[in-house]
Amino acid sequence: MLYINKEMLARICVTLSLMGVLLFTSCTSSPAGTLETPVPTETANPTLTSSPTATATPTVTPSGTPTRTPRPTRTKVPTRTPRPSTPAPAADAVVLEDGAELRSGATTWWRAREILTATTEIELLGANPDFPDWVYVREKGGKVEGWTQIKNLEIYRELEDLPILTPVPTLTSTPKITPSPTSPATPIGCTGGELVLTAYVVEKICQPGSGWDANIFVEAQGGNCLYTYYWENEPQSNIVTGSITFRVPIASRTAVVGTVSVISNGQTVSTKIFADAPQCE
Repeated sequence: MLYINKEMLARICVTLSLMGVLLFTSCTSSPAGTLETPVPTETANPTLTSSPTATATPTVTPSGTPTRTPRPTRTKVPTRTPRPSTPAPAADAVVLEDGAELRSGATTWWRAREILTATTEIELLGANPDFPDWVYVREKGGKVEGWTQIKNLEIYRELEDLPILTPVPTLTSTPKITPSPTSPATPIGCTGGELVLTAYVVEKICQPGSGWDANIFVEAQGGNCLYTYYWENEPQSNIVTGSITFRVPIASRTAVVGTVSVISNGQTVSTKIFADAPQCE
């Protein structure tokens, strides 16, 4: 077996290195035997050209086809159905649900003489522009007449076509009547007590032309049973112990209104009278 030490190994390596150099030199020597070392030619570094950036091609959006807007449908105007003709009411007016009060004058100062219920048919007899809220009426087919407020009626005719009537004026207080200074003795059996007076029209009498007469009955009770009766402060009797009837003439076909009074034992009592004119031919 062959052993190679380190020194021999080193020599072998040097020898092999020299042989490699000689071999390279012989291969690269010129033909003339002169060894020329070629000068390297400078090669220009190539200029790097940046690649162009790709531009995105815009997408062509096709123009939309215009949509036709439908015309609005015309709505037909409903045809008005004519209301059936309502026959003219038989009455001039009808009382509303709250009822209507008949009074002697065109103010609430007068006491209600009669109350008409709802749906009562009435006749319109007159009105007055100075009292626009009142109308003079009569129940259809009835006899009682009076003034009532328009707000309580459903009226079917023009008020301007009604005759103009003058309402009875509101009565004022009657001045105190001075009794007769001399009075006969109190009748036997007179029980006295509070003086009370009753008075009303008992008869209406038509007179030729346009006048009429009202017969008024009066009766007093209480006091000293001795009575003196007055109409509008005018005495209608001497001292009496019971009732009397007296006549009041009315010059025109208007209502009668006035005050009846009685005096007994220094006491005075009065009451108001109102009566419509009679229906004279």
